Amino acid sequence: MLNKRIIILLQQLSEAVEYKIPVLHKASLLAASSSNTPKMSVSKLVFNILDLLLDGDEQGLQLRRQIPYLDQEAAVEYTGVGVFYGFSYKSGIDDFRSKNGDFVLDGLEITSSQLSNSAEAIIHGRNGLISSLEILSHGGDYPNFELSVFKLRQIWNGSPGRQIKVF
Repeated sequence: MLNKRIIILLQQLSEAVEYKIPVLHKASLLAASSSNTPKMSVSKLVFNILDLLLDGDEQGLQLRRQIPYLDQEAAVEYTGVGVFYGFSYKSGIDDFRSKNGDFVLDGLEITSSQLSNSAEAIIHGRNGLISSLEILSHGGDYPNFELSVFKLRQIWNGSPGRQIKVF
């Protein structure tokens, strides 16, 4: 059991170094979820998308604090050309409500051997809270399951250019 934990920690550290993900940043998100903050209820794919899209500007960094309070099990709808994740909220999220009202954030490219073409991710917000995540395939077809192998890359103008690969 201890060896397995060490291997997982080493893998996370190598991912952080290889893809220039700040280790302290990841550690602080994990620490936040272990204190009075609820445990995150989002998948690895959804967490990584939120992590990259909520990066690089003040609005994104403010909205990032909502992640531990999101529950993606509220609604998942596969459309054939993409997927919508509707979020419900855990108690305490109102403390991190954005003053920006309704918003849309995009600029993330998704590539995967499980897709025939690339896709993009879009966060939708309502009343200052992250309300949904949309993934839309550029090839017009999207599988009826969550991607387990993927590369995410920030592509908006002025982005830090971070990327995450999961294989």
